[in-house]
Amino acid sequence: MGIECPAPLEAEHLVTDWAVDTTVLSNFAMVGRPDLLVAASDGVVTACPAVLRELHAGEEQGRVPTCDWSAITMVGLTREESRLVSLYPAALGAGEAESLAVAEKRGLVLLTDDAVARRMAKRRGVVVSGTIGVLRRLWELDQLTADEADDLYEEMKRRGFRGPPGSLRSFLQ
Repeated sequence: MGIECPAPLEAEHLVTDWAVDTTVLSNFAMVGRPDLLVAASDGVVTACPAVLRELHAGEEQGRVPTCDWSAITMVGLTREESRLVSLYPAALGAGEAESLAVAEKRGLVLLTDDAVARRMAKRRGVVVSGTIGVLRRLWELDQLTADEADDLYEEMKRRGFRGPPGSLRSFLQ
């Protein structure tokens, strides 16, 4: 699996609701800024049950810092979303599969950094972005300076985020 360069959120997808998976949540948790996900969205940021289970398991194992996720809207899956999850390939983790199903059925933007989930979402017509897209959005909203966004990106990479090499500045154009 190679690193896939993320696309920024296009203007028509900025004011919308997001379905976020574990990778994106954990990246912001690793830098102690889960609040930035909600700050970047003009809509609702949702997480599914499997995402919460994965996140809490990471917290309990000490791999992810414990954070206050109360600003994230927790959603259950509908029958149709559960059916979709069962049709997705096993290569998708539970959190990615549930997030993709919710994004697909509810017309949400999927936030994931998982290459397999990103490719599948695009094939299924789901708009997708990820950690870099959120950082870029925060910079566009003047909630972070370019230096602050780049510092967060570098800290995320030091803590395990497998983002593209180099500075975030190349995505802030």
